[in-house]
Amino acid sequence: METAGIWVHVSSLHQHLTHINWQISFLSVLSAYAVFLGPMIGLLCTHFYIIQKRQFHVPDLYEGSRKSIYWYNYGVNWRTVVAWVCAVFPR
Repeated sequence: METAGIWVHVSSLHQHLTHINWQISFLSVLSAYAVFLGPMIGLLCTHFYIIQKRQFHVPDLYEGSRKSIYWYNYGVNWRTVVAWVCAVFPR
């Protein structure tokens, strides 16, 4: 009885299962990333279309001081942080 052919099939099956496990873990990481990224995209779109009315003052985007209209509270917009946490928490 020849066992070489059987070992080739077992090895091929092992490689196939390893490949499937890698794909499942990759998709799990992507879906976990989407939990945080989805609300962020929503906040960015809301800020751009509703709050800023599709206009940015570009020089202020590069200004890292209180002179910028985007400075908020030491560079952090706490209302956005709270909105993001509220959007991520239910997921």
